[in-house]
Amino acid sequence: MWSSPVQQNIVFEYFSEDIISDTVPDARHEPIDFSNLFIDDSVLEMMVTETNRNAHQVLGQKALSPESFIANWIDSDKYEIRLFLGLVIWMGLVGMPTLDAYWRESVIYNNSVASKTMTRNRFQLHLRLWHFADNTAIEPNDRLHTIRDLANLL
Repeated sequence: MWSSPVQQNIVFEYFSEDIISDTVPDARHEPIDFSNLFIDDSVLEMMVTETNRNAHQVLGQKALSPESFIANWIDSDKYEIRLFLGLVIWMGLVGMPTLDAYWRESVIYNNSVASKTMTRNRFQLHLRLWHFADNTAIEPNDRLHTIRDLANLL
């Protein structure tokens, strides 16, 4: 037989000291960039180094035609990786049927976030070459080699 659940009153205590303002300076006056709490400069620097290294390894091992989009790689930096990560997170929140739809100009898909942040081709280059470890230093028994450095930093 169905019965209604017993309702419990939950009491939340209020503390006069603001916990956030103690840990983050000027938290009452400026917005907090929470992404820096997880992805700090050391993580970004590792992503930049390994992504650029992977791009050069891919470029060096294949005979690419000049029309290949990988042949157009220009080394990335922390600012561009942060933009890329922001787009990836935003795409997780704003669902579209295809990756190309984020850059379409038709009325149905029209948004300006993706196109103002990064070109579609540059985003696809980052998506193809994004890396967290050096491919030349693979240890045969380490199945987590590709993400171990990232996991250690996080």
